[in-house]
Amino acid sequence: MLLIKLNDKINKDAWLLDDKQWVAERKKRWRRLSAFLRKGVIRPKDVKYYQTFFLTGLLHKPDDEFEYPHELCALILMILHPDQSEENLRGIYKYNVTLFNKGECDDDSVDFFYRSIFGSARDLTNLEGGYRDIFHGQEELYVKILYGDNEDEYKLRRKSRGDQNFSSLCSSMMEFILEESAYENEFRQYLIDFSFLAVEKTDFKERGRMQDDMPRFLQTIAHYELLDPFKNVNELRYDRAWKVVNHLRDRFNEPNLYPPLKELWEFAKTKEGRLTEYKFSHEYPILEKLHEGMEKLSPVKKRRKLPSK
Repeated sequence: MLLIKLNDKINKDAWLLDDKQWVAERKKRWRRLSAFLRKGVIRPKDVKYYQTFFLTGLLHKPDDEFEYPHELCALILMILHPDQSEENLRGIYKYNVTLFNKGECDDDSVDFFYRSIFGSARDLTNLEGGYRDIFHGQEELYVKILYGDNEDEYKLRRKSRGDQNFSSLCSSMMEFILEESAYENEFRQYLIDFSFLAVEKTDFKERGRMQDDMPRFLQTIAHYELLDPFKNVNELRYDRAWKVVNHLRDRFNEPNLYPPLKELWEFAKTKEGRLTEYKFSHEYPILEKLHEGMEKLSPVKKRRKLPSK
């Protein structure tokens, strides 16, 4: 089976099976990690299967039935490998796409990353053995490996990826730049340029929350100096939030920005754009700072309508 060939190519030197202390620490970490994996990431009945690989580097025991869990993919082998160096992780991914003729994008791994780990388990950010114990703060590296590292790779891999749409980026980054409870290594902060490739596919005429969420997000980016929730509070979150805000401002200020989005952005930067109160602004009480000492503008009578596509 190809998975056996893949595992044969994986460097096993990182499993220090003769080191009793290493083995003991590995088992201790597995107890934390497996608790996380059972919470909607991997079917509970399959978790024990991955324990063997995590502790020994083997995909199966010789006396076991030769059967693999359905979600087994390169990403699982990557996150369970003791060697989390970029060279090793890229090597596993490269072996995988080559053996399985996946071209440039391993959809199985991306789906597991996006839907299973950061989808089913989004409420488990602070669980011991959670995201931090899976990625060790290297979400940026994993994003580069799975989604690409430059515009050419983004375009190539976007052909088969539809999950990172522009509106989902805005929604996740709104929380990231305003809420201290948001995960500091939220992976979408590293997918801004990738997600911008979907701007022209965004339905700016969509009714419902889209009519409030998009202009509210642009308003927040345009006037972030008035909010700045992490200043003198959390240096790491402060730096990362401003990195996101400045990156987005650069993209929004590009002269060839998609016209419907450009119209919204130009309005957001105005005084009227700052003072407009949107329907769901109450979800982030800090947005009240945008109106301090000023009269709010009605979200119904004076707010701008989303432009036609």
